[in-house]
Amino acid sequence: MLSQPDAGFASSQPAIPGLDLILDTESVADALRANLPEADASNMRQVYTRYRPPTDCLVAYELQLGGSPTLIYAKAYCAKAYDRLRKTRGTTVDDIVGSGGLIRDDKMVLVRCFPHDEKLHSLTDLADVRKRSQLLAAVMPDKPEFHNAAIRPLHYKPERRYVGLIATDRGEQAVLKIYEETGYRESKRVGTFLSEKPRWIAHPLGHSDSHRARAFSWSAGVSLSQSVCAASFDERPIEAAGQILARFHSRRSTGLYSLSREVEVAQLLIAARAVAVTCEVLAEKARDLALRIAWVLLAAPVIRKPVHGDFYPDQAILTEDGIALIDVDAAERGDPATDLGNFIARLEYRAIRGDLSRDRVEAVGKALVRGYITESAADAPPRIDLYNAAGLLRLAVDPFRYREPDWPERIAIILNRIDAILESRSPH
Repeated sequence: MLSQPDAGFASSQPAIPGLDLILDTESVADALRANLPEADASNMRQVYTRYRPPTDCLVAYELQLGGSPTLIYAKAYCAKAYDRLRKTRGTTVDDIVGSGGLIRDDKMVLVRCFPHDEKLHSLTDLADVRKRSQLLAAVMPDKPEFHNAAIRPLHYKPERRYVGLIATDRGEQAVLKIYEETGYRESKRVGTFLSEKPRWIAHPLGHSDSHRARAFSWSAGVSLSQSVCAASFDERPIEAAGQILARFHSRRSTGLYSLSREVEVAQLLIAARAVAVTCEVLAEKARDLALRIAWVLLAAPVIRKPVHGDFYPDQAILTEDGIALIDVDAAERGDPATDLGNFIARLEYRAIRGDLSRDRVEAVGKALVRGYITESAADAPPRIDLYNAAGLLRLAVDPFRYREPDWPERIAIILNRIDAILESRSPH
């Protein structure tokens, strides 16, 4: 049965009639049961949602089958997008076991079961020993030690990106990423920036255009998140992360796109629009916050330095040799305060969820900036607090995206926190 917030959301988007099905765990379980008798709402949970109004909405589920977790996703379409899907697929999927998917025409819904993915076609190769070996050989032709290796899933966003750990019997490790078309193209562009291969950035080991796959070095260690959340706080790893970030910002920016202030503003308005579509009652407030941030950004000087683009605690690994940065697919040229503000915004979000205290957020943020200043031998970049607010606005729909039961209230709390940050910031 749909929760009240989900029911309200589904009824507000009549262009996608399958929303009420894909957001209801019991309905998805019923759709699967003919092919998967084990499918039951009691052993399924929603883990991720991606909504692209007015075209489609995707909900990913984790399903326990035979004691092992299995990932499926259900995607509901508008009439035009569904008609295009039916015309271009070539074949019909109607068996979640045999073909990896099924279609509900009455609701314009497609269901896929991992490793079958509508846009990451190479994923199915991972389930076949021979095809997996061929894929790895195509990606890393000069590294035969990996060609017969096993692959363990690390992260998977349906129709977006798969990340897996490649591991050989002798202990060699690497990372495999499989992308949808746009993500692959952008990742290859960033690869030019990584050609110098500093030891503190995960560097490319090879790629295959036909598979839209890339391999990267593996950084063995623990996520900086452990230091952020540890009961006994040690500021040294956080300061070290700030130092590495400053070093990243000082690199040459060959191959990176420049992020203009106008594009930044457009991204803020898109984030506000996402809030409006998800929770209409908060539309006006979200747009007001976006415009308040935008006016300051448009008046700020343009800065063109390499930025990570998606910097938060899980993107930094504490290794034996120090901090290593991973996953720089979003790197671009822009304002260095972006990365510092985004990092702190993630901490703020954890505090809103109740995972971190407000005191810990402040301590971690100060340690990060302190390390950054030490390495750069300059003052902290201006507008960190502004980018903290901007980062929170981009995270505002995450309570809906990651299926928190009280997502409308959480979104409202995030917007209130953005308002407080903007009210208290010092003008720059």
